[in-house]
Amino acid sequence: MTLRIAILDDYQKVALSVVDWKSLGDVEAVSLDRNLADIDEAAQKLADFDVFVLMHERMKVPRALLERLPRLRYMVFTGSHTRAVDIAYAKSRGIQIGRAHV
Repeated sequence: MTLRIAILDDYQKVALSVVDWKSLGDVEAVSLDRNLADIDEAAQKLADFDVFVLMHERMKVPRALLERLPRLRYMVFTGSHTRAVDIAYAKSRGIQIGRAHV
């Protein structure tokens, strides 16, 4: 099964060219270059992804959105913390949280 990765807020459209996504194995990385501020739109566009990479942490990922994303298993973001993600709820659902060191 192909692991689907959503790269959120890649407004500069660079994430697909600066990372060797295929080195991760059977993955499909999709860059989204605008903020999905509406929960209904975000739930619809992100429902088929296993992993989120939050590039700039502008996209809010509250509990209301996480509840509608049963396939999501892992989220990674830059920085030492984020206020954009309901981390407590994500962890309670078994979604792993990671931090990229760039």
